[in-house]
Amino acid sequence: MINIHHSPVIGGATARGLWVPGAVIIGGEVKSEILAIDLTAETLDSRVTYVGPSHSYIAIDGKLKQSTANVWPLEYSDGAPVGRHEPERASVNYVPGVEYGSIGPSGSVSYDWNYGTAAMPTTQSSDMGIASATSTKTGALTAVYSEGTSGFIAAAVDGGSPSTWTLVKRQFTNASTALLRWYVARVSASDYLLARCSAVPAGSFTASVYRKVTTSGMLSAGAQLEAGTTVTSPIISATGQQGTRAASTLTIDTSAGSSIKIIYSNGDTDTYSTPDSTFTVPLAKLDWGVRRMKRIEFGA
Repeated sequence: MINIHHSPVIGGATARGLWVPGAVIIGGEVKSEILAIDLTAETLDSRVTYVGPSHSYIAIDGKLKQSTANVWPLEYSDGAPVGRHEPERASVNYVPGVEYGSIGPSGSVSYDWNYGTAAMPTTQSSDMGIASATSTKTGALTAVYSEGTSGFIAAAVDGGSPSTWTLVKRQFTNASTALLRWYVARVSASDYLLARCSAVPAGSFTASVYRKVTTSGMLSAGAQLEAGTTVTSPIISATGQQGTRAASTLTIDTSAGSSIKIIYSNGDTDTYSTPDSTFTVPLAKLDWGVRRMKRIEFGA
């Protein structure tokens, strides 16, 4: 646990900010190091304020779980803490029923999901934490089709055959409001699994899904279709519903320093000037899971 001490009086002058034992006087001026914020610690530093909705995160057991509102959970990789994710923008997942609670044959408009020649078996993935669907063909493609234009707006391409859960994303532009089909596994025109995403407005979008190959075939989980060019954390929409998530806000108490440096789990860093007593961290600019905030250092 980090112990925070009030500034002591040294030589008749009071040091500003946080004090670390061992502070020295240089040229009559008190110089003290400001304690960094360790975001891999289980207990969140009191200088950090997080406000946001429930959202997906990777727990210590490696599974995808849902946080409690206004709680910024510590995330893990292979059982080791890696930090906490950057605050996320608001988003709508136009894929209804992410966990395959409503799946039916081709042409059945009453279902969230359609399959072609055979029903896709679904199961609660033991290592993903949410339901996955299985295509017996590992060479399945991915594609986005518009029922508004009766054509593909993200042509079918190989989504790969990863041995571990891997994010596959397709970026495209939707010309006008329409029902879109997000083919998370498409072997052929008759052998496929697609999500029926209704009332998707015009604009730039990203379709994403996590895929993994096992001895059973290609697994697909956590399908999403959202506005923008980046993928946010999985929004687990209920059967027959398109999930929504509000933006989150992360505020740092910077009264003791003139700048902060954020260090991420992948080695990236961001430095910001902080002339005010608080600083609001910008929303994530990269896909969810690429990096986590690991440490915040202060410039005096």
